[in-house]
Amino acid sequence: MSKSTTNKCTTGVFERYGRRDTVSKRVFYCILVFVLLWGFIGTAILAELMAQWKLNAFLVFFLGFVISNLGMFIAIISDNWIVSFAGYNMFVIPIGAMLGPVLNRLGLDIRDPILITTMITGVMGCVGIAFPRLFERLGYQLFLGLCGLLCVRTLQIFMPSLQSLSWIDYLAAGLFSLYIGYDMYKASQVTKTVDNAIDVAINLYLSIINLFLTLLSIKSRD
Repeated sequence: MSKSTTNKCTTGVFERYGRRDTVSKRVFYCILVFVLLWGFIGTAILAELMAQWKLNAFLVFFLGFVISNLGMFIAIISDNWIVSFAGYNMFVIPIGAMLGPVLNRLGLDIRDPILITTMITGVMGCVGIAFPRLFERLGYQLFLGLCGLLCVRTLQIFMPSLQSLSWIDYLAAGLFSLYIGYDMYKASQVTKTVDNAIDVAINLYLSIINLFLTLLSIKSRD
């Protein structure tokens, strides 16, 4: 099994080795945390600014698919951290623009999901670094779990009866929690460069935002 099939097929950053423009581990993780915080603060600001927007199919497709995926693609192919950071912003900003109207329409108190997401992220991130053997062989299983979840989510669109199955959300929350630990484990193995730190942040952002959205879905059922 090649290494590229054991992650989420997102950035490919975890297969980059042998770079000479390295930084220390402390600098690497400081940059990683900074980029993550920058992304989530930007997402929150855009969500607040765009809360009154009315989304239509074109905006969802353009922002959520075209712009976000273009930003991710730019970050993937670039070895220049400035270009990668620009791509990262193109990736996270549209998510905030779409999230604002959705949260406004739902009218939910998001403080508990944010708190729980933060706690899980901190715990799983530390576990991923401190206990690498727990995650070193989980990549393939997590990938299969993600594929299964995507299939179930697709079926839920066409089969409304499946939307009432709350246990699916709990399984999804567990899956994304494990992915946070796995991403941090893999981040500990990758060559420590500024560009790689930004690309790792994209993987972590995906896991964290999906965990938050899943917890939000669970809360909406209460």
